[in-house]
Amino acid sequence: MNKDLTIFLLICWIAFCLVNLIEGIYDDIKENKIKLNCTYSKLILEVLYYCAPVYKQHNIKYYPLYQVSKSTSKPNRLGCYILEKKKIVIYVNNYEGSESERIKGIIHCILHEIDHHITHLKNPDFKNYEVYTKNVGYSSNIFEISANRFADLKLNDCIKQLKQKGILS
Repeated sequence: MNKDLTIFLLICWIAFCLVNLIEGIYDDIKENKIKLNCTYSKLILEVLYYCAPVYKQHNIKYYPLYQVSKSTSKPNRLGCYILEKKKIVIYVNNYEGSESERIKGIIHCILHEIDHHITHLKNPDFKNYEVYTKNVGYSSNIFEISANRFADLKLNDCIKQLKQKGILS
């Protein structure tokens, strides 16, 4: 092969790689932007539907009750699971950042609280949640670690499914 042709092919290859790199970066930026196309109540319900296979796997027939709270009285509280009522509460006004960051945070929180609901119904030791928190702190509570792991594991797939259903764009 002559030298000019080799240089031309090398330049074409570099240009091809650069175009693919730029397209990949653009797709990543585009994918990270999320817009909510429904109410927060509908979002919670759709995330519960997303978790239906997990509920089925654990032989749980009923979803938790859920509530959207616009209260900001406890600024560091993003959501909670009320054991006695089997209820998830999401404090939607306590999320900061861009719209995409807030929506991702809310979905993560919903998944986190769903894990608490499942654990409450399947693990009798969950009744000791407060004792664990008192003894080791909130962040080191085994139930918090488990719920965060569950939410981290499910978040991207859940967002993808919500986009497919038109709940997010």
